[in-house]
Order: sequence, then structure tokens, then C-alpha cells
Amino acid sequence: MDTEHLTGENFDGEFRRTLRYSHALEHDDLERVKGIITDAADHLKTEGHTNLGLSKEHLNRTLKFLNDKHHGWKALPEHKRAHIESALKAHFGVEE
Repeated sequence: MDTEHLTGENFDGEFRRTLRYSHALEHDDLERVKGIITDAADHLKTEGHTNLGLSKEHLNRTLKFLNDKHHGWKALPEHKRAHIESALKAHFGVEE
């Protein structure tokens, strides 16, 4: 479990490795996800919830934003969204 806030700036660490090696996402997909995570963190900042990035506390709000409003997220195939959501939950220690 990693409780560190997730941002576009620190995406390239453990979270990226998890997506690559545990969920088999390719380089192009990882770059898309990095952009999506950056957009989600920016959304949280704009809405006044936090300027630290994604965290366990904001996971439900983040997923709602992605599912309702983020075109890049909605353009991903369902199975890739499921892998990313699973990795986010694991990253923050949230049981599925």
C-alpha cells in the first residue's frame, strides 16, 4: 500500500511499474494514463479539494469525474479502465 498522493509528476514511479508489469499496459497507454492522472489532479485542485494530487480520500470523487466528464478516460476500452481503477485502489489500499 502506498499512501503517497499521486500526481503527474510522481506517476513514473511505483504506480507506472504496477500498470506496466501487473496490468500489462503498453507505453502508449501509460502515457495516456499519466495525462488522465494529471487532469484528475488538476480537477481536484480547481474544485478546491486539494492541491496535493490524488489520494485515498479523493478516490471516489476522482473516479466520478473520470467516468462522467473525462473524454480520454471514456475513450479507453472498458478492460483498460478496469485495470487502471484496480491499480488505483491497490495503490491507495482500498479493497475492491
